[in-house]
Amino acid sequence: MEADYNLAQVYLGHGRPDEALPLLEALLGQRPWESRFIHQLAHGYTQAGWHAQAVELLRRAYPEGADSPPPAVFLLMARACIGMGDKNAAAWYAARAASRLPVLSGACVELGNLELTLQNFPAAARAFRRALALDPSMASAHEGLSSVFLRTGENERALEAALGAVELIHQSAGAHLNLGIALARLGSFAEARAAFRRVTAMRPQHPLAWRFLAALPDDSAQGDFLAAACRENARRLSREWATQRHDERSRSRQLRPLPPLPAPAERLACAHAARPDRDFTTVAGPVGRTFTLVSGLPRSGTSLMMQMLEAGGLPPLTDGLRSADTDNPHGYYEWEPIKSIARQPDLLDADGHDRRAIKCISALLRSLPSKHRYRVIFMSRPIDEIVPSQERMKQRLGTTGAAGDAAAIAAVLTKHRDDTLLFLQQRPVYFEVLEIDYPSLVADPAPWIEKLTAFLGPELLPRPAHMAAAVQPALHRNRQANSL
Repeated sequence: MEADYNLAQVYLGHGRPDEALPLLEALLGQRPWESRFIHQLAHGYTQAGWHAQAVELLRRAYPEGADSPPPAVFLLMARACIGMGDKNAAAWYAARAASRLPVLSGACVELGNLELTLQNFPAAARAFRRALALDPSMASAHEGLSSVFLRTGENERALEAALGAVELIHQSAGAHLNLGIALARLGSFAEARAAFRRVTAMRPQHPLAWRFLAALPDDSAQGDFLAAACRENARRLSREWATQRHDERSRSRQLRPLPPLPAPAERLACAHAARPDRDFTTVAGPVGRTFTLVSGLPRSGTSLMMQMLEAGGLPPLTDGLRSADTDNPHGYYEWEPIKSIARQPDLLDADGHDRRAIKCISALLRSLPSKHRYRVIFMSRPIDEIVPSQERMKQRLGTTGAAGDAAAIAAVLTKHRDDTLLFLQQRPVYFEVLEIDYPSLVADPAPWIEKLTAFLGPELLPRPAHMAAAVQPALHRNRQANSL
């Protein structure tokens, strides 16, 4: 069953819902109490154009008067309503999702894409900025902002945001498409052509890229011939897309048989019976190794702490993919694979990883495998300093927020920080936490170095006397007024 479920998700991820639906329907027939099967099946129905079927499935799963569905269900309902042409209902569901959205960058991006489809550009921009506040390295959020800026005619900002996405994930056809459009609007036709060519190489069935290539001025000897070839490709692919959309529209309001579904409370009881929750406070404990993690909100001083640990003799685990810049002149000390820890829990099993410092964003702490223990150095910085620091980084990327965004972002970050610390504190069997106040560390590192040495031990920090040299107060920018 798990293999079929995973295969169905692969099909959905590659845009092949018609191959995923039989698998998911069979799974739900066997276990109608599995809410994850319901959600993935609704997603598959929407992707395949069975929009009314998706709405019917979700309404049966969460009937009126039952427990309120999770925000993901509101997002699915909104997407299905868009497919049925009911944008008013879609906007209502999107608003419900936004008011209850979990503090997860991926959920924020999904909401942003939904608002983008509804042409609610201010709401879309807010959602993408929330995602970047949680994870500045999320390429899809940068891509989403570039789409917003293209639609509002802010071409230079669209260019910068698209470049930010491409720098993070080069194999993103959508980001290259936005990059090409922005470049073309700004008159950089040669660069735009190169961007569109990259799109056609990644996604040769994408008619828009061929259409833009045909429209770009080309004074070369073969310009007319190439434009005609691109134009023909665009026409052929557009006809194929039109046929596909016609097939989807014909499915849009059709219904298929569904198995009887238990009420949400009954489904939850069945799930708990099949997979009892582990009590993290009373279990015997992990059997693996102990890892040193540096965590905290983005822009909270995690890179500084990695520099200090390196100076003290604890080498960092880093791939060097993200180079130093004006926001972090000494580098980011990141290890890209850690972002996949939820899908690849054996990443930490390699020899030597437990003798290195690993930078792990706070959003990933809940995904760490429970077979290990973790010493977490959690960097705390006043939210009133973090938000301006993030805004400064976004200004460099051309993704500056509108007035009023700062308060909403501060609320999101505060809740995420408090929830994360509570999560760690409630699981002492797995997590040992040293919370470090960033402003006082910069002002006087000596007491904190003493605490770090006691926390990690001289085996991991053999040279504590060298750590203070890594602290440069001049880099403590955007500090609170009362700390000046």
